[in-house]
Parts: sequence; C-alpha cells; structure tokens
Amino acid sequence: GLIFGQNGITAAVNTHFTTSGTGLYKHTTKVQSHPGVTFRSVSGANGYTISGRLDMSGASASASMPIALPVGARIIAVRVFIQDSGVGPTKLTASLRSLTSAGTATTIASSSESSGGATNQTLTVSPAATSIASSTGYSVGIVTTTGSDATIVWGCEVDYDQP
Repeated sequence: GLIFGQNGITAAVNTHFTTSGTGLYKHTTKVQSHPGVTFRSVSGANGYTISGRLDMSGASASASMPIALPVGARIIAVRVFIQDSGVGPTKLTASLRSLTSAGTATTIASSSESSGGATNQTLTVSPAATSIASSTGYSVGIVTTTGSDATIVWGCEVDYDQP
C-alpha cells in the first residue's frame, strides 16, 4: 500500500521500510567527517601521526582524499582544516576534483590560498552543486602553493545531500 507522511513517517522499533524501483531516500544536508590521515601523500615529504593528522612539507607537497558517496548524491561544500607556516611563508590551497573511468581529470572548484600566518584555518571549497556521476571518482586535493616548510592537515568535512 501507499504510505504518505506530510510531517514525516515513524516506524516501530526494529522495523524497516523499502523503496522500490528508482525511488531514493532523500535527505537534506549531511556532513561526512574525515581525519587528516585519510589524505594520501601524492608528493613531498608527508607523514602521519597517531593523533590522526597529516604533516606535509616540501615545495609543491600535495595529498589527496577520496570521497565515497553514492551515485546521485550532491556535493555542496568541502572544508579542509589546516595549519600553514609563516616560514616562507608556506601556503596551501584545497580543491574538489573528479576523474572519469576514461581518464579525464577535472578540477571542479578550489579554495582561496591560506594566509601563510602559521595559524589554524579552514579552506572552503564551494562548488556549484556537484552530483556524483557513475563511472567517476571524486577527491579532495591539498597542495602547497608557496614555500616548503612544514604544514598540517587536521581533517576535512564534505557537505552533501540526496536531492
């Protein structure tokens, strides 16, 4: 039978509901949280700590973190929590990227450059809403844009919804 809930649907404890066909469970904005250690070193002298952060150093040091969301989910924003360095100064930039199964890589959007002030900062990537497509992988990249001193990636958050 058809169930209609104008202000939501409540199910009894330990019961389930099934959406058939192409129906989806839709939701408003949710947040995926990732520690710095989920970033994989791409270049530079990068290391990980037991506390869960990524330490990066070296000119053009970079790292990448995969985003695992279902096809059809929509990425709304990405925030990378970093500490740059006043030596140099050493500054960082974050980006949202895609890579198709045909090998086409695209930078969807990038953050502004960090300040180089040796402080904790949030690099925000604000793409036009980006829907996860089949046969395409998505990732967050972080790269040293100037300087080569030690920097820290504390973690990352990905805002997404299921429209």
